[in-house]
Amino acid sequence: SDKAGSSYVVRCVRGAETTASTYSNNANVVTDLKTGLVWQRDDNPGVDTWENALTYCEGLVLDGDNDWRLPNVKEILSIVEYTANAAPTINTTYFNGTDNAAYWSSTTKTDATTFAWTVGFDTGQMGSSDKTGALNIRCVREGL
Repeated sequence: SDKAGSSYVVRCVRGAETTASTYSNNANVVTDLKTGLVWQRDDNPGVDTWENALTYCEGLVLDGDNDWRLPNVKEILSIVEYTANAAPTINTTYFNGTDNAAYWSSTTKTDATTFAWTVGFDTGQMGSSDKTGALNIRCVREGL
């Protein structure tokens, strides 16, 4: 369509910038105080397929909790640090050892069900991968 003769309505927004941490942690988990989600602090050692990532998280027992799961794409995007000056694009004070690579989400692509959405902590961007590929895993559970 021709944009020359068209007019559009735009609404701008801004958020309050804060330097206060939104995380708390112990040796094994990180709690996001904004979302209430509790994250596995360290990555799963190694990489695996999407199906095995689901199984790994469902079988994880960490700090006495056994209700872990693979995060959906919105949840894993919530821990991306878009203001990071270098990879990994995550708060490395709390999530130390995060790979500069893609991590699985539990969200299947609706237009290609053999693929799942991923988040790359090298760039902080969403992507997708065939579920038989081998990617990193970080599990989550409901918390607060």
